[in-house]
Amino acid sequence: MYPTGWKVDEDFMLPGTRRSISVEPPKDSSTSSVLIEIYSKNNLLYIPEYRQYDSSLKQFAKRYNKRDVGAKLTKPEPITQKFVTRDNWKGLQETQPFNIGTYINDTLIREYYRMDTKDEIVFITMDTEKDKYKATASGLDTILKSFKYQ
Repeated sequence: MYPTGWKVDEDFMLPGTRRSISVEPPKDSSTSSVLIEIYSKNNLLYIPEYRQYDSSLKQFAKRYNKRDVGAKLTKPEPITQKFVTRDNWKGLQETQPFNIGTYINDTLIREYYRMDTKDEIVFITMDTEKDKYKATASGLDTILKSFKYQ
């Protein structure tokens, strides 16, 4: 489930995934999203960094940041990481200054969570600007509380 007014923006397959779903708040918050990515457990656990929960979140965050379009537009800024708990889910939270010339000067906040099923590993990522964090995190809470995957 996701909050009223949010929509599934994309339902696609990123390289290596079985399925990727982007859920976004209303258009006035178009820079925020929650991304759900489903991977084959057999393929992912072949990589040592994905075998342990905490290290898998750090590895996934590293890969996510390399493919993030915004990261390619900015000069690299330091990323601060800490582990957080949200509704009984342990996750990794990142905070990063985000600058594009003189046009945008903001802070990005990302959170990563992982769910293991019998055959798959699901990563749920929230990506938002600091001033939209509270509203986006509320949507993430709805998704995490209702998320069930077999």
